[in-house]
Amino acid sequence: MYQCSCSCGTCTKKSLVPIQDESGITICRECFDAGHTCACVVPNRTNRIRIAVIANDTMKQECTKFGFLEVKRLSKFDIYATNGTWSILDSIKTQTGIPLTLYKIGHAQTGDRTAAHMVDRKLFAAVLFFIDPYDKHHDDEKRSLLNACLSTGTILATTVDSASWILKNLCGEKIKPINAI
Repeated sequence: MYQCSCSCGTCTKKSLVPIQDESGITICRECFDAGHTCACVVPNRTNRIRIAVIANDTMKQECTKFGFLEVKRLSKFDIYATNGTWSILDSIKTQTGIPLTLYKIGHAQTGDRTAAHMVDRKLFAAVLFFIDPYDKHHDDEKRSLLNACLSTGTILATTVDSASWILKNLCGEKIKPINAI
């Protein structure tokens, strides 16, 4: 019998048919079929580049602006987002009719920490983290995500301009340096 790595708390863990993603995480068939992404249970079903999009509470407006601006580029990737950010992107998907492949990271109040754990496992090509440097709320979680990106060499954007630049680069578009002189 295998132990399911998913911490969703909703699976019965009775039919534990081992499934492993490229990181070697073992999960039960029930969690795999449900598409659970908690505790880094993230099978890559589409073989597309995975990007995390996360916005602090004070940066949700910036994230919304970014989402509408970049929705076509975002549609080319598998997007993983924390609860609030996922809701913003899901709303943009509905309003624009452009299909986004969205996955939710963690549960309420645990998204940044779960994302950091996923970055540590090198599950993302890039992290778009809209962060308010003056907001001290959840400072430890923010720091752990930033440190995970720095220690693994994961591409990190913290502003709308840098996030757009990274998306253009990942899409293979011709790009200009940011704030070129």
